[in-house]
Amino acid sequence: MIRSALQYKNMGWAVIPVPFQKKAPTKQGWTKWRLDEDEIRQFFNGKTNIGVLLGEPSGYLVDIDLDCPEAVRLAPMFLPKTGAIFGRAGAPKSHWLYYVVESEHYKKYIDPSSGETFLEYRGNSGKQSVIPPSVHPNGETVKWHIDEGPQSVSQKELQEATNNLAAAVLLTKYWPARGSRDDAAMALCGSLLRAGWTAERVDWFVPIVAAAAGDEEAASRAKGARTAAKLQAGEPVSGWPSLAGFMGQKVVDRVRQWLNSKEATEEDESSETPGKKTVPQRLIELSGGDTFFKTSLGVAYCAVTMDGHREIYRVGSRGYRLLLSQRFYTQTGKSPNPQAVYEAMDVLEARAKFDGETAEVYTRIAPGPQGSVYIDPGWEDWRAIHITADGWRIVDQPAVYFQRPSGMLPMAEPLPGLSLVEALEPFVNIAKNASSWVAEDAEDAKNPSSAKMWASSWAAEDAEDAEDDLLPYLENKKDKAWAPLVMFAVGCMNPKGPYPVLSVIGEQGSAKSTLCRMLG
Repeated sequence: MIRSALQYKNMGWAVIPVPFQKKAPTKQGWTKWRLDEDEIRQFFNGKTNIGVLLGEPSGYLVDIDLDCPEAVRLAPMFLPKTGAIFGRAGAPKSHWLYYVVESEHYKKYIDPSSGETFLEYRGNSGKQSVIPPSVHPNGETVKWHIDEGPQSVSQKELQEATNNLAAAVLLTKYWPARGSRDDAAMALCGSLLRAGWTAERVDWFVPIVAAAAGDEEAASRAKGARTAAKLQAGEPVSGWPSLAGFMGQKVVDRVRQWLNSKEATEEDESSETPGKKTVPQRLIELSGGDTFFKTSLGVAYCAVTMDGHREIYRVGSRGYRLLLSQRFYTQTGKSPNPQAVYEAMDVLEARAKFDGETAEVYTRIAPGPQGSVYIDPGWEDWRAIHITADGWRIVDQPAVYFQRPSGMLPMAEPLPGLSLVEALEPFVNIAKNASSWVAEDAEDAKNPSSAKMWASSWAAEDAEDAEDDLLPYLENKKDKAWAPLVMFAVGCMNPKGPYPVLSVIGEQGSAKSTLCRMLG
């Protein structure tokens, strides 16, 4: 390992020690290390990995990191030739090294649908890559495929190549199934021609994407010349909107950005320029007033205070992405690039999982202190109902976290001084002549001659015990007939089981279904 580290130093690379079978250095201040030969012999004497600082410390070294099989497969068609390519058995030829003349740059390419990073342009100070003969965390040795030295290229050339490669990879990932491929190819050809590409370049690009996606008729997808003729003649030609129908709008928007379509965003908001904050960094700053935490299952959430109340969002959800985007627009007058939003979400999710406290998130009902219960009625101001042994009250901010699914509807505001029986009696058909809430004779309960309906509970194993527990709270004979329904309704408000199961019995037309709909 010492010999390899000294060899890299003689090439002008700044090497640093990385723990064996790890990918990241652990020593503080490693970005500023410039080791001499004696220090190299000291730090690399034993089992360790070798990291090389990228950017200016190593002569403006750039590592194009290919993080998916499609990127590895397509790289030779898009990236400039170089004499420095390495990888490991599980990801061969996944790192291509270049020298870029006095220019630093970093860019991460993210799948907008899955949120996964599949390609990185790593060429600025503060970044490092683990190089041969290091050992990957899975035990595979990192090896050179070509070890003749990096090729020198301009930043413009390399950045354009990686942009084209990223677009091709994303199109390959979402290339449609049989039956739609020809229409998708025509839409892609029309889109690229309108973006200023020549027919020859289109007919080179589209079949490469189709072949990488496993399209058996990839060669026939070259429709650039024919589509160009249609455009010239003023005939209708499909484009980006049609392609979005096959691959999704988010995928198409990202492809347009990377291919520098005329309609694409002018500024690449995920790129880093020394001395200037990137859009992801600004989005993270805009989240500074939010409280990030995680559940016991490791799901990341944040509590947001707005308009005097608190709302709970899952980090990365559409709701929280829209909230951050709105804050950014309010501050800058611009909309953030989708990739920048996803990059910010990754950082905020990590903040919640690794730095945040652990707290549970509930839907509609939650346990409170000392056996109390909180209910989220779904009101716009996010007030909650707190139920204790002494009664209930409405609180502005519950002591627990509630989330709200998209289909959750608001409840009516409760009225004080009204019992459950009094509230439901005008709408529910319950036998008023029942002397007990459990029918002694099941046949009587089902007798069609009774125009009323009986309700009984399957929850109590011993009906007499259940009756003895509940009857002291019921004032009269009428209330006793309502006991199973009251027990069921109150039991549903319990945050934890066991729960009563209600059996509704009655003749046809006695409003059994109406009762069940009301209770639901």
